[in-house]
Amino acid sequence: MIGIQVQIIHKDYKDGFLDNSFFNNKTKIWLAPPQGLMLNKVTFEAYNRKKDIPESLELNTQEEEHLEDFKRKIIYPSVIEAEKKDKSFSSWLEEVISEDKAGRMIEESSDEGEDGKSDVVDEEDEKDKKKAD
Repeated sequence: MIGIQVQIIHKDYKDGFLDNSFFNNKTKIWLAPPQGLMLNKVTFEAYNRKKDIPESLELNTQEEEHLEDFKRKIIYPSVIEAEKKDKSFSSWLEEVISEDKAGRMIEESSDEGEDGKSDVVDEEDEKDKKKAD
């Protein structure tokens, strides 16, 4: 999700691109490095709505405070230190923006235009066509 958000902003894609990406867009999504990704919150809402469960699974206020404290003291500093050392995310960000070699431009919200041909334009194909002309 981070990659597509950077891509939308960098390429100034139209409103609705993200929502449409799950259905009709054929596009290469910039994939951010996985370092630092974490599951921020676990919820059991669907499980807790079941009728025949032994007990509801919920964190109480004290448990949530302990979890937040653990994230602040252990997780976040670890992620920050790893980024300072490896520079995986900042290197990736520089690469995708400077080289601009990933992604495709979406002309319309679906694969087919009025003429029945695909409106998906691969930027690399377009560059090759211009060189050939």
